[in-house]
Amino acid sequence: MPRCLGCGLELQSFYPDKEGYIPPSSETNKELYCMRCYKIKHHNYDYSKENLNLLNQKDGIALNHHEYYNAIQNIKNEKALVLLIVDALDLYNGIIPNLSKHIGDNPLWVLINKIDLFPKDYTKNNILNILKNELKKNNLSSDNVSFISSINESDVKKFLEKMIKTINKKGFNKSLVYVLGSTSVGKSTFINNILNVLDLKHSSKLTTSIVPNTTKRLVKIPIGKNFEGSLCYIVDTPGFLSTDTLLPYLSLSTIKKIVPRLYIKPKTYQLKENQTLFLDNLLSIDCYTELLSVSFYCSNELYIHRTKIEKKERIKEYLKSIKETISLSFEEEKLIGNIHQLKYNVNGNLDIILSGIGFIHLKGVGEVELSVPVNLRVETDEIWKDKWRNEVTF
Repeated sequence: MPRCLGCGLELQSFYPDKEGYIPPSSETNKELYCMRCYKIKHHNYDYSKENLNLLNQKDGIALNHHEYYNAIQNIKNEKALVLLIVDALDLYNGIIPNLSKHIGDNPLWVLINKIDLFPKDYTKNNILNILKNELKKNNLSSDNVSFISSINESDVKKFLEKMIKTINKKGFNKSLVYVLGSTSVGKSTFINNILNVLDLKHSSKLTTSIVPNTTKRLVKIPIGKNFEGSLCYIVDTPGFLSTDTLLPYLSLSTIKKIVPRLYIKPKTYQLKENQTLFLDNLLSIDCYTELLSVSFYCSNELYIHRTKIEKKERIKEYLKSIKETISLSFEEEKLIGNIHQLKYNVNGNLDIILSGIGFIHLKGVGEVELSVPVNLRVETDEIWKDKWRNEVTF
């Protein structure tokens, strides 16, 4: 039985409730997609429950990671070019743990994706410095880093021209291009746009979604010949499932509000002493100084509310009841973890990075307290140290 062209699962037509199912009547079709991929493509199927079930299993994450490393373990024995795609909003979770052991001596190129979401006057140098440090921590290095938007064909075309030029160099001797990255980073979208740019109309499209864990197995697609006349393939891989971001714990409707998909419009609030700001039903930040400037760089869909700290608990319950905010189910609240407090001393400028969500820029002097779910990775850095334009002050 062949594999699904959308996610790589081995197809079967005997068990409708098992992975890779296709109706027997579909077996004669040239383009074979499992029912799961078909429903994602045509009916916006919410398969986030698969992730919730996985996370509720005792050893679910350990088993998922074991399967992931099994899937990529042969890369080190191949003559390959490895493309690692990282999310510009999730740099700290972008490097796959133990990746160096699995890619061997193959060259590593890094693509920083979703750069189209940022205001025009961001600085790239600090992003590159953080990426370089994270690569070093993981015994990796790359002399080829590109900023792209995987949904932008002109970006993909520009990168593809550089990649083909390298592949066609005499002596490069690589016939496989592996695309790696965390879940929902844009690997399949990137490959689909490569197929568009190459005008490979005969090639079937990979299944894409903002929900983690779309691609299930390796998917190998021919893209032409290299300098030596060998057929070259681009290989989509399953995403590495990180548990340091909220996305695997959430439903499709919640993810749609959290993940920025349009150009981010920064929002700035002046926060006085003993006031708090809610970022939807995700987190809050309390101010214990005279005046603080707080700028949010995250999805435009997220609801922001300012109130006094003394009213915090009452407003917290109120926000759960209005239609403008995210409505987390009991199961989602349980999985994202208990709320814990993180204290920061602001002395001028401070950036708080929220894995997969965005970041908060603080300006002023004094102490703040951030209340966030324990399963959301939070880092502080000066990636976006420069002043930004286009801010809306409330």
